[in-house]
Amino acid sequence: MYFFLNGFYSDAFIVMRLSQLPFLRRGFLLLSIFVLSVSGCSSVDVRKPAPLLDFKPQVEVKPAWSISVGKSEVPVFGPVVVGSALIAASAQGQVTKIDGKNGQVLWQTQIDGDISAGPASDGNTTVVVNTKGKVFALDENGKSRWQKTVSAEVLSPALVTDKLVIVRTLDGRIYAFDVHTGEQRWLYQRVASSLVLRTALGMNVWENNLVAGFPGGKLALIGLDNGAMVWEVALALSKGVSEIERLVDVAGMPAVSGRYVCSAAFQGRLGCFELATGVVQWSTDFSGVTGSVMDNAGVYASDGKSVVSGFNTQNGKLLWRNDKLLWRNVGVPLLKNDVLVMGDGEGYVHFLSTKDGEMLARAVSDGSAVSAAPVMVGNTLVVQTRNGRLYGYTWL
Repeated sequence: MYFFLNGFYSDAFIVMRLSQLPFLRRGFLLLSIFVLSVSGCSSVDVRKPAPLLDFKPQVEVKPAWSISVGKSEVPVFGPVVVGSALIAASAQGQVTKIDGKNGQVLWQTQIDGDISAGPASDGNTTVVVNTKGKVFALDENGKSRWQKTVSAEVLSPALVTDKLVIVRTLDGRIYAFDVHTGEQRWLYQRVASSLVLRTALGMNVWENNLVAGFPGGKLALIGLDNGAMVWEVALALSKGVSEIERLVDVAGMPAVSGRYVCSAAFQGRLGCFELATGVVQWSTDFSGVTGSVMDNAGVYASDGKSVVSGFNTQNGKLLWRNDKLLWRNVGVPLLKNDVLVMGDGEGYVHFLSTKDGEMLARAVSDGSAVSAAPVMVGNTLVVQTRNGRLYGYTWL
């Protein structure tokens, strides 16, 4: 079942008013959108997922292996690839390393408390964050390396570089810790918005800079050496009468390729900017929270209704539009060669052509949502479901 709010449905929550949670210096009152009724918006509506249509597969997808790593429940977890292995997390505090070829467990660690964000890893350091804002850094064998506590809840996977662990919180802060010692190197802070999406706020790296989207429709480039802002641009501006209508957040991971960064905003726009200067290349009306992916030919994203579209990378011209997954709550996409791969709210995995958006193949998991981006480990495609299973597929 999916829930509709101002043209958007998701498992995301809405965060209002900095005041409540006891472990934060400035906490949040959390209201899930599927129980939310606020002035200025219509009552919550239910939208039925589109039925899946038969088609002739053009890509052969075969199950390879599956393994349970523990349920994710509300947080959206996806595995991270480290060499020929994967690291996955569960909401109950389990962190597991798995052989990508056969799905066998290499090690498993139990951290203190439930996990809200993660994992992130460079193969040497793996990072997860619990629901109390405690950051756990594990070594290559799953043993504790260091622990730190941040100011607020964390829903976004950290970024791990050769020098830093980058963690961002829902109260508008980005922390940089030394990857080896956990010592705080810098803190980027901005005024927290009074109303934001309670969802993962993605980050990406370009050269020695961090690319991040923010509530209020902002996109920024931040230097990794000192946390100083290089540039900030407005991807989208608030509009409407009610607070809900004016809610504009840049969520999902910004897509970086060549000279450009492209990103989408909830109730806002999809646009591309020059990485060096922040100058806009193009933008178009769009609303989504799962982010976008891109290559030299196109930028690909799904909107709040799960309509998937491709746009010309250079000028933003609409290349194609696929509405066959309408209201199916499609997740974060993976772009592999000329194929776009994304899961949906009923555990199906869809393979679309980036050339025309047509369906190439479909795979099935356990019937629970596949919300995080699929990953490739070697020649195996891997997805993680809300019920806590990893599924490996081979596809040709």
